[in-house]
Amino acid sequence: FILLKTHSLSFFDIVIIPSVPKLPRFSNKTTIRTDVADRPESWSLMMCPIHYVLTFWAWFVWWMYVCNVIHIFIMIFKWFFTSWAFFFLTQQPIRKQKDQELQKSFQDHTN
Repeated sequence: FILLKTHSLSFFDIVIIPSVPKLPRFSNKTTIRTDVADRPESWSLMMCPIHYVLTFWAWFVWWMYVCNVIHIFIMIFKWFFTSWAFFFLTQQPIRKQKDQELQKSFQDHTN
């Protein structure tokens, strides 16, 4: 059957889901040599149907896109959180020290 994809950014708008082919079975006939006649051929990568390759490629590209989007969001969150935490963890002692210095100088000035 055909699966229509709904997301906007995609290289494949239509992904054809292939049906699984039936493997050749050994027959019970004795008139011919069943060990030769009904033996399945040795499978190679070049014998793979093209829609299998395209389906795998489409799903691979789609999952790479999804994982990259998720990864980008995670990296933005990590960058924001670490920069926010680093800013506040480093600035708070400096602020406290400057406030103490200002308060001390103000007290010295008033006295």
